[in-house]
Amino acid sequence: MGQIVNTKIEEMVQGFKYIGDVLNQTEQSDYILANMHEKMKNLLVM
Repeated sequence: MGQIVNTKIEEMVQGFKYIGDVLNQTEQSDYILANMHEKMKNLLVM
């Protein structure tokens, strides 16, 4: 159980790092925010 939670947290951290990198390319920010929203919903379901 704990291992699964740790993996999900690590995925979230990696996701936020990725978002931070990509948000520098502002023309894509709307797509990235939509993608992030989907990823967060998927993580919350787990």
